[in-house]
Amino acid sequence: MSIQNKAILDMIEQDIKSPRPASFLGSTFYKHLNDFNASINRNTNVLDDFLSPCNEHILNPLNPVFLSQIYDLDLIEFVKYFMVRDGLYGVTDFFHRFPSPNNIKSILIIPEDFVDFVPEEWCKNVAYYSFKVDQRGCDEVSNDVLFIKGIGTSTSCNLLAIEDLASTICRKGIKKIIAYLPVRKDYFRRDEVFDEQTTHQVLSILIRKTKCDIQFLPWRDLLQCKVRGYFYDINGSGAIIFDDFLAHRLIAAGNVPLYCSKGESDKDDLFIRLSEYHGVRVISNEPQRNSTVASEAEKMKGYLCNKGELYQSDYIYYLKEFLESKGKGHNRLFSF
Repeated sequence: MSIQNKAILDMIEQDIKSPRPASFLGSTFYKHLNDFNASINRNTNVLDDFLSPCNEHILNPLNPVFLSQIYDLDLIEFVKYFMVRDGLYGVTDFFHRFPSPNNIKSILIIPEDFVDFVPEEWCKNVAYYSFKVDQRGCDEVSNDVLFIKGIGTSTSCNLLAIEDLASTICRKGIKKIIAYLPVRKDYFRRDEVFDEQTTHQVLSILIRKTKCDIQFLPWRDLLQCKVRGYFYDINGSGAIIFDDFLAHRLIAAGNVPLYCSKGESDKDDLFIRLSEYHGVRVISNEPQRNSTVASEAEKMKGYLCNKGELYQSDYIYYLKEFLESKGKGHNRLFSF
């Protein structure tokens, strides 16, 4: 572990253990964000609506925040550290808007999957995290039930992954699907049309290939279910959101991600428990950078620089396909 990483982890751990953490984001911070969103930047409001309720506020000691809501670095100057909730779309866009931290001392805690997209100028201001699920939770769930959630638009959902999901459902002997699949205007398309077709295609694949009983619930009722089973996110590439409110609530209730990889860990990592069944791991060593991925990150800068001339859907397709090609599809969010 480098001296810099040790200093960051020590600072976070000491602050969390203090009676009143100095960094905790209070009402003042969110008031600034809400005032700005309401009066100036319509696009942020539209993105918020598109992601809802997956972007509902989450309270944990690492101060989870969306970079898409940061419109001025001065706004975060007083915050010691915060955990980034955005997917790769929000992270790359933030670094395009703010290529360097200037004199800001704040630490951004970013998903470890995105290490290759952090500019060199920001490296001293960045730590990395991943989520961990307790292995014992798998032994306590029903193999008969699958919770499925997500926003069914062509830019946020991969139908090939749904085909693979159907095969997994059959292989595991799952008999019932409990679904929350809202139809939305597609934020990433200029025409912002309601995309019922993609949701219908998702359901058509599941009905045709699994023969499961499918029950639809509003998201609040979904979270009240007493049955414990598996869950699956159709937006699981990590392109549009990484730190998902509904996923946390489902795991906290004892449900287990259908796809969950074996993760690495180090005794010097800082583990913060979020529920009986899962937590977040702040990594002591910087994740290994991949030179091939880094070259792709440079190409992404080109997309961002020309974004005004492109459909946003072109860019989000690019990010989603890139993450899925690197194996970040089903397994991107949680590990054991």
